Amino acid sequence: MLLRDQGNLAGAGTALSASQAIFETLGDTLWKARVLFSKAMLDELRGEDPEPAMREARAICRRQGITSGETIASALREW
Repeated sequence: MLLRDQGNLAGAGTALSASQAIFETLGDTLWKARVLFSKAMLDELRGEDPEPAMREARAICRRQGITSGETIASALREW
């Protein structure tokens, strides 16, 4: 997120992809969803469609039993 906030969008994408791989390896699906949310924000800054990553992040939350829109938003809020 720091790289993204500093304007280094390429570096941010690389760091987020590495983070996603780590959380997938660990089996931590909620953190994977959080990374996807951050990737969606990055996509928006790049002028790309953030919705696919957002949709996947929300779907992960629902599979984890986080179902209300407000609770999902809270779970995905950047830390």
